[in-house]
Amino acid sequence: MSVGGKQWLSEYGSEYSTGGQIDEEMVLALIESCADKSESVRTAVANSLTSIGKKKPALVLNFCRVFLEKRTKDVIVEWQTAASEILVALGGRFDKEIIANLLDKFGAGTIPHYFVVQTLGNLASKNAYCVVPHLKDAFGRLLPMLGMAKSDNMKYIFSYAINRFCDSITEYVANIDKAPDKNISSSLFFGEVSAGYDVLFGVWLQSKDSRLRSVVAEAIGQMALILPKDKIEEQSTRLMSAIVALYRKHNPSDHLLITECLCNVLAAHLQTGCQITDSLADTVMATLHNQACTLTDFTNASSIKNHNEVLRCFAVIGPITSNRLIQFLLNKLENPNDKIRVGTLNILKHIINASGIPQDKMPLIISGLKILLNETNNKVKQTLAQTISAMAHHEYLDLEGGQLLIEFIARQCALIDNLQKAVKPESEVSNLSLRTMCGNVLQLITTTVAHMENVLWPTLLEFIVPMKYNSAAGVVCRSAAFLADKKLSEDSNDYYLDYSSQVNLPKPVTLLARLLVLAGLPNRSNGQGLHVLNFMLTMSSNINEAFTDMWDNVLPRMIAYLEENSAGDEWNQKSWEDLVLKLLTKSLEEVEDENWTCELGGEMSSQIVMYENFPEEKNFLYKCIGVVLRKTTNKAYVEKQLNVMFSSVNHSNQTEREGCAMGMGFASYAHLDAVLHKLEDVPKREMVRKSTGFMGFMKDKSEADVERIKSTLILCYGYVTYYSPVNLITSRIELNILRVINPQFGNVKDAIVKQNLIRAVILIGHALHKDHLKFNFTFNKRDDLITHMLNYIKAEHGTAISTETRSLAMDACATLVKLEPNLDESLIGTLVKICTKGIYCVNAAEHAEELIEKTLRSFNLLVCEILENRNSSKDFFVLYDHLESWIYSNQERERDRSLKSLVAIFEWYLEHAQPGNKNGPSSKLGTVIARLAPRVSDPLASIRESATVCTQLIFRIEMQHQGIDTDELIEAMDLLIERCKKEETTVITSVVNDYGKILAKKIREEELVEFVYSLLDGLVDHQSQSAVGTSAIVNAVLRSRAGSLREEVPQLIRKFHEKLEKVDDDKCIKGILKSFRVLASYHLLPVLDVLLNFKLPYDRHAVGFWETLAEDEEMLGSVCSHFMDVIKKSFPFQEQGRKEPIRIATEQPIAIACGFNELFKVPTAASIANRDYAQLFSALLLRIGTCINVQQVKEKSSKAYGISPMGTAVAAFCGFLTLTEEFEVLDSIESANGWDKIRDEKTCSDAIDVVTSALCQSILLKPCIVKVIAYLMPSLNGPYDTQRLVVAAFFAEIINQRCLGELGQADILINCLLSRLVDDSLKVRMFCVRGLGNVASVGREHFNAYSTTVLSALMSGIDEKDDSDCDITLEAMSGLSRIIAELDETHVRSILINISLKIRPCFEKSEEKVRASAFTLFGNLSKFGDGPSKVPFLEQIQANIVSLLLHLNENEPSVVKACKFTLRSIGPLLNSSEIDDMFQNYLIDDATLYYGEFLNNLTRLLISEYTEKTSLYVTGTTRFFKSEWEEIRANAAILIGYYLGNLPDNLRETISKEHVCNALKMLLKDSSGV
Repeated sequence: MSVGGKQWLSEYGSEYSTGGQIDEEMVLALIESCADKSESVRTAVANSLTSIGKKKPALVLNFCRVFLEKRTKDVIVEWQTAASEILVALGGRFDKEIIANLLDKFGAGTIPHYFVVQTLGNLASKNAYCVVPHLKDAFGRLLPMLGMAKSDNMKYIFSYAINRFCDSITEYVANIDKAPDKNISSSLFFGEVSAGYDVLFGVWLQSKDSRLRSVVAEAIGQMALILPKDKIEEQSTRLMSAIVALYRKHNPSDHLLITECLCNVLAAHLQTGCQITDSLADTVMATLHNQACTLTDFTNASSIKNHNEVLRCFAVIGPITSNRLIQFLLNKLENPNDKIRVGTLNILKHIINASGIPQDKMPLIISGLKILLNETNNKVKQTLAQTISAMAHHEYLDLEGGQLLIEFIARQCALIDNLQKAVKPESEVSNLSLRTMCGNVLQLITTTVAHMENVLWPTLLEFIVPMKYNSAAGVVCRSAAFLADKKLSEDSNDYYLDYSSQVNLPKPVTLLARLLVLAGLPNRSNGQGLHVLNFMLTMSSNINEAFTDMWDNVLPRMIAYLEENSAGDEWNQKSWEDLVLKLLTKSLEEVEDENWTCELGGEMSSQIVMYENFPEEKNFLYKCIGVVLRKTTNKAYVEKQLNVMFSSVNHSNQTEREGCAMGMGFASYAHLDAVLHKLEDVPKREMVRKSTGFMGFMKDKSEADVERIKSTLILCYGYVTYYSPVNLITSRIELNILRVINPQFGNVKDAIVKQNLIRAVILIGHALHKDHLKFNFTFNKRDDLITHMLNYIKAEHGTAISTETRSLAMDACATLVKLEPNLDESLIGTLVKICTKGIYCVNAAEHAEELIEKTLRSFNLLVCEILENRNSSKDFFVLYDHLESWIYSNQERERDRSLKSLVAIFEWYLEHAQPGNKNGPSSKLGTVIARLAPRVSDPLASIRESATVCTQLIFRIEMQHQGIDTDELIEAMDLLIERCKKEETTVITSVVNDYGKILAKKIREEELVEFVYSLLDGLVDHQSQSAVGTSAIVNAVLRSRAGSLREEVPQLIRKFHEKLEKVDDDKCIKGILKSFRVLASYHLLPVLDVLLNFKLPYDRHAVGFWETLAEDEEMLGSVCSHFMDVIKKSFPFQEQGRKEPIRIATEQPIAIACGFNELFKVPTAASIANRDYAQLFSALLLRIGTCINVQQVKEKSSKAYGISPMGTAVAAFCGFLTLTEEFEVLDSIESANGWDKIRDEKTCSDAIDVVTSALCQSILLKPCIVKVIAYLMPSLNGPYDTQRLVVAAFFAEIINQRCLGELGQADILINCLLSRLVDDSLKVRMFCVRGLGNVASVGREHFNAYSTTVLSALMSGIDEKDDSDCDITLEAMSGLSRIIAELDETHVRSILINISLKIRPCFEKSEEKVRASAFTLFGNLSKFGDGPSKVPFLEQIQANIVSLLLHLNENEPSVVKACKFTLRSIGPLLNSSEIDDMFQNYLIDDATLYYGEFLNNLTRLLISEYTEKTSLYVTGTTRFFKSEWEEIRANAAILIGYYLGNLPDNLRETISKEHVCNALKMLLKDSSGV
């Protein structure tokens, strides 16, 4: 609660306290929440306060009052309105207090508040009994204030209050018997109301404010009902003129109040007996008539009320001036404007219903309406019919002219929808709605208006026979039946008709002839049949007394049949006609009077002309005539009627033609010879084109006329054949019938003739069937007729259909195949081939849908008839072979129709299936189901449905043969069939999956293999959606049944591959691969065997298989394990040749490498690659090794022909590294062209060095190195030198990389390499030596343990005898350099000199690398020259210094650099600071050395420092005069020159001058130009 609320409660709450602090605070909190912004909160608060108020009203009300007194400062209309409503509600109980309080607000000279006046007015309206006794006082206070009201708002509310006061006075007086004060009357208020009227009418009505004028007018209307007569007479003209004038000043939306005012003023005139002048009456009626003719807006309540008030005005004005009103309205009916006539009729209808017209004026009304009887506007006719209905209820139609109005109603009941053109835009009445309404009017006045009985009976019978009432026959018969039944039940004398005196009535035979035709078409005119039969039932005695008993028995059953079947979609018109014709037959039998029969037949013949434009009615009439002729023996009469029938038929109309032909057929049953004679006479008399009439006045017949007559004649022969006695027709068929028909088959141009020839053949086929004849009959001309039918089908347009010729011809064939003898297979094949093409190829068109469906039904019937009459199992597959190509057609229509035919065939089989039947096709239908499977996912819903239905039918047939009653799975397919109709992609997918599961469970084991192979053909269906669906079905079947297909794996994989080559759709490809994966999950090893035998390189479809395997982690793991096992056991190559054998790759390892390559391209394979990293890494590395120096397969027939073994191995390894994201490794190898080099025999070793070095940088290799070593170690001792080579190189690099942190593996690796120092392969030994040299990287712990052994091994490698390329020597010296750098002097002391001596020969090796390595190694040995080994090592320096100085200026930079390094290294050991300084300062690696100057200076120092070595230096230098390198020989000459030149005289005696001179002489003879 707010602070202010608490303060308020403390000040005022105690006065109303209930003793519960919580109650008071709660109420106040609720009151404060009433203004919440949320409507839901405000509603909840209001409901809570209401509930509390019911229990503690004083508390809530007083709190509310005080709250409002304190808070309400501003004027808020909503609050004031609510307060006013509360006061009105309180007035119902505290009337005196409320009224007194309100009247107190009417102070003298002060206008009361707006809402005070409103509240008083509303209170008067709500509680007249309480307020009216106080109105004298209220008027007395209010009327003086009228003049004081200046604002329109106050005038408005005063007018509103006076209106309510007057209304309450009128209500009070009208119910005076219930009033508390019965002395009060209207006259009591004459003065007050008159005074108020003067102000409102005289002043306020002239206001410019339309809102004020409207409420003033409303008030004046109420006041007029209280004004005295003299006041009304005085004000009549002025008042009504002013009111009428208001219509022009106001919008239509304001007219309601004006009309109500005018109506009350007119009522006041009628109430007081005041007259209205003729001119004023005319003005008022004209104004009101204009309002009545204005189109009413039925969506607007005000517009509807105004219209009703206008009509009420006319009802009020009628008694005042009836003559003038009637004349006024009748004149308006002559107006050509439709709206005016409709409005006038509405007024008349209202006046008639209000009984506002004197009885003597009723004939005048009837007469005035005659002008509208030929009206054409449906809206006017509708209103007129409603007016007639009103007149019927008020006995107008009993008067003269009333029957014309009845006839008008009957005519409207006969309206036909297409008789009129399109309804005008402003009209809303169609022929159908008008016809329906008039039918209801006739029924209403018949059944509910008692006095109309004598008007309608028997007049209604006059509307049954004439054709202008044809569509009204049912409605008329309904009313007539009601009247006849009523009179019959009442035993009324006028029930029985006197036809002689009532000459306008139709005669009994006339009526019967007409009723039979109407009954024959029961669904016409909204179900006329029921009404006609009911009428016949009630009229039997009036038609023929002999009918009564039989009709009483038969007609109710026919009526019940109609009631049950007429509304259904399966209505059978022929069956109904048979019932009516049977009724006619029995009726004629009851009469037993041939004269009466002939009279009826004659009447029927005379009515033929009535149906000239009604072919269906005429058709049935001909049949009735045929039945009548069957019951007469008068030959002359029969001949005459046959002539009438044939001459009256419209030969251009097929319906009439058929009716005539059937009539002839019926007649032939009793008069075969007469009918045949008539038919034989037709060509002579009526099919002659040239006229033979008197003087040629008769018009010649055209060819078309002759063809049409021919059509009728041929059809007549057909029906005569069918309906004539069976004991006669077999003898007459060829002699009298086919003799006439056969010549007509050839060269038929007219389609109608052709179709009726076919119809005749159909009828002949039915007539000659044993079921009709009741005995067997061999029809020898049967095949000829079938040939004619097929020729007709072939002659039709290939893809368009416009006639029913195809359908009829197929029906004819279906009828003929049932006859003896049986058809041979060749004719069946021809028949089906022609018919399928004739229906399946037809293009779908909107106008042709019905024809197509009909033709398809005919074909389906034909194939079922073929099966019915032959060996069903064999013929089924004959038929299916013809249908299958259509089922797989590109065209939707062809697939759809062929499947519907197949459905029909299987339905026939199911109907005829017998338990234990081994001749049925069910045992061979698995293949058929497989062929149907693609259609289950066809783009067209109807095709999907048909395919699923076929499958269900096949399973049901199988169940029948096995004697199984029910199968829940098969029954559940009903739901699947319903879902096939839906177009949503998700639903179709679900249907296909469920369908596949059903097939997986229901296909028998013995059918499975053939079923699967047939199913696979659907993967290349022309419809991509179907192909995708088939893949899903294959997948579903294989999931459940692949276990039984192990022997078929190779063939299945080949099939998958074959289908993939023909498929472009991605979804279908995925589906096939999914099925492949399912098969692989069952039979992985056989699948792999098949894949490894595919041609290399793998095509994209084979690649797809590998990718599919890689997507399944478990399967991929198994594949990799199998591959690694196989590649380990298989021979990688075969050696060919003896002297220089070459290695030729084998197929399987190449295929596996290719398989690995494809597997590793799939990202999902990364998990397995990471999991089995060590094994895969090792296997792939070894595979690279085995491919070194291996040539590709030479045999062209080989699957691996042209495939590089090394290329596949490298691709697989690269794929593996890419998959494991070893991109840095790959970049390192590729940047050094490692993969390219490894393919070249010359650069292979260098490539191995690059590759192994890069591989050791692998992040993933480090944690797996132990396993990798273990996997590779056996191969180091394996039979394949190239594998040993790769492993040795890899191990060497692993050692160099400190075993990737696994130093515990160093011992293993060193021992492995030591063991292979005796390997047959020089390259292997080289890498072993390298690995031993790399031991320097592993640390002193492992190094010291193997130092002696390693040093010995390396020293042995320096003078490797077979090492022609010095590869091992290089590796040995390089290794020694690295190891020496890490060893202590104690480990080297014993071998230091030995090493020096070992490497000295290498200084002069031809390979620059060897020289460089040797010099470098000697420089590295210098680290041990300053200890216990100093003296012997210094000797080695002196022995080698000449060589170092000479090679310091050779052409190979690496050697020069090595010499500089070594000289700098040994400088400190020479015990000469000057020499050392010279070495350190001049022998800088990248600096240019001035060789001559250097030697000049150096020799001086050598002579001075090592005088004793002079002879050694000179002798050593002269040895190089014979060096193989010219630059060395030149360097030696320079050196000896500087040395001798700088040699003091005292030392020259120490050398052999002769030796030196001879050497120089020899050198002078050197051919080199250096």
